Amino acid sequence: YILLTKFLTSKGLIISVLDPYIFIHIKYNIYISVYIDNITIHLTDSQYMTSLIEDLKIAFEITDLGEASFLLSLHIK
Repeated sequence: YILLTKFLTSKGLIISVLDPYIFIHIKYNIYISVYIDNITIHLTDSQYMTSLIEDLKIAFEITDLGEASFLLSLHIK
């Protein structure tokens, strides 16, 4: 969590005051939620998303599973 927090804050995201496992980038309207070893990125700027995912792949060993269809046993449409 500490390494991920340092990485995300270096990219301009801030920790939510309501939940320390949600990171927000005000300028790009990005919300990143962290649950155990899963990260879900919610955003509207796909160009920034591609850049962020590539940076995450360089910094961490990750697998991009693409667009979420289930999250915490909830079906996402």
